[in-house]
Amino acid sequence: MQQYCPLEGFKIFNKPEWIDQKVSDRLAVNYWILGESVVYARPKGFSDLPGVKNAMALNEDVASFVSSGKNPYIQIEDYLFLKGSSSKARKYFIEKINKDNRRKSIIFCNTTLPFNVAIKLAQKFNTTKKYVHVAKNYKDAIGHAKTLSDYVQKPVDPLISNILENYNYNGNSLSPVEIQSEKNWQIKTPEFSNHALVINKNILHSTSTGFLRSNHIPLVDKMRYQCLSDLPENSSLDYIIINGGELKGTSRSARFKFMQSLKEWHKKFPFQMYITYNANIFTRTAFHIAGTVMPFKLRVAQNLKHALKLVHDDQKKSLPIEIKETKAAPIDQRDIENLLAMIGNMNWEVEGFENSFKISEDHPFFYVYQSIKLIKEELDDLFADRTRLEAQLQQSQKMESIGTLSGGIAHDFNNIMGIILGNTELALEDVPESNPSYKYLSEIKKASLRASNIVKQLLSFSRKTHHKPQIIQIATHIKDSLKFLRSTIPTLINIEQNILISDETILADPIQINQIVMNLCLNASHAMEQTGGTLTLSIEKVILDDHSVKDYSGLKSGDHVKIMIGDTGPGIDPKFIDKIFDPYFTTKEIGKGSGMGLAVVHGIVKNHNGAISVESSPGKGCKFNILFPMTK
Repeated sequence: MQQYCPLEGFKIFNKPEWIDQKVSDRLAVNYWILGESVVYARPKGFSDLPGVKNAMALNEDVASFVSSGKNPYIQIEDYLFLKGSSSKARKYFIEKINKDNRRKSIIFCNTTLPFNVAIKLAQKFNTTKKYVHVAKNYKDAIGHAKTLSDYVQKPVDPLISNILENYNYNGNSLSPVEIQSEKNWQIKTPEFSNHALVINKNILHSTSTGFLRSNHIPLVDKMRYQCLSDLPENSSLDYIIINGGELKGTSRSARFKFMQSLKEWHKKFPFQMYITYNANIFTRTAFHIAGTVMPFKLRVAQNLKHALKLVHDDQKKSLPIEIKETKAAPIDQRDIENLLAMIGNMNWEVEGFENSFKISEDHPFFYVYQSIKLIKEELDDLFADRTRLEAQLQQSQKMESIGTLSGGIAHDFNNIMGIILGNTELALEDVPESNPSYKYLSEIKKASLRASNIVKQLLSFSRKTHHKPQIIQIATHIKDSLKFLRSTIPTLINIEQNILISDETILADPIQINQIVMNLCLNASHAMEQTGGTLTLSIEKVILDDHSVKDYSGLKSGDHVKIMIGDTGPGIDPKFIDKIFDPYFTTKEIGKGSGMGLAVVHGIVKNHNGAISVESSPGKGCKFNILFPMTK
């Protein structure tokens, strides 16, 4: 755990044997090294001769750690807790000071008036050329020391700098701020990240960025446990401060799970207060509502300085920070009438707001208005989910109906083609090749085989074919498919791979997975065969929570493998986007496509309990996203 000076941001170094070290029966001393050139001493008690001798010996040991024990240094003597000294002790102290060539400057602070007079008199007879200064308190002393030192402050984490800048206190004497931050506390995902550190062994501060979903909550829980386990023994996280200024939003399920996780944490490790600052009005309103049911204090602060003041006030410590308190205006009849009119005129079945919510925070009904707005936004999200699910259901029912119809037709057609093909092959055995009919029968056989292949595609689309699933490493399998594709795709088309997984597995038929890749990649190459372009294939692991899984019909929350195949071709016309998976639908010229490729892909994906979606717009290419549930 690193200590810092809250005034100048200097890193502080000390050793346990330098703190509250009893050097005599009447004197104890404390030493800290500030930055790279300042020794700060704070004696406590009465300076007798044995105590000063031992203290000066310890002072030399401390000074050996400053600038590698070679360069000059500045000494600050803080006498806030010194009750007095003997004449022999003072004389010995002055002698040792004068003989120390490295101690070029000495600054006294929190001294008595007689001591100040004595210092000023001694300065007139100073023959050692040492610089001596008397400061009012530690704040003045460290500020003066900074002007005397060539010390260049080492860069620190911007978040730590921000905490130190806002950690104001009276400055009478040094009170180091302890800040600890470990790599294993940090959370970093594509959607959400969190930077955590602990202040003074009992304040957990987090800065969250991105979008919080329910699958991130276990990561936040793990972070808290890791922080607590890494702190010194008997530490406790009594306060949790969250900077929500960079958080873009949260899902409904994430908000619920987050509050539940805080309750569970409080049961195991009771804490005093949870504070958020820089939060948007949405979060602030939610906190005001939740504050009535939580077993701990929930507070909304204006900024970091205000948040630290709330902590210090709760600890019953004085922190002289002026925060302008806002007082609510008195409620009159017009306020009540306006609120009732707004509620009565609100159209709860139409998305958005027809009413204005722009009122000042000192309005008596500010949080009432914001609570209503919050509820309306939640309902809008639910209506949007319902509309999306209805569209997915209609599409699913349509595809299911087409699949059932195609399967029935395919079976009947397959029986007919079996008879035609069988009799044709029998006739070919009886007819010699010299007979003109042999040529006609051969054409019938070729056409029958092509028709049989179409039947297989129909059965694959309708999911009536038998497949043999097995556990496969999807990345390895697709890499093998791409090696074959390179030889079949024109050289004017560049292939880019972005495979972010290695040994993740899915349960699938490897032949059918290969068929998906081949169909989509060949479609992409056909779209770019005239102009050239880039075919992109990426594979990554994604985690779908209860909210995000709603975007994919038929999937369950959990770990999935996402395959993306995209091109830089002309794209798909928006009026055709809902029809591309229908059997025999194609925008290609006659003779260049059967219209079954994407229908077969759709059937295979659904048969593997996956989901497929398409993103496209004219002139901007096309992307197919396929998700398969992972398996162990």
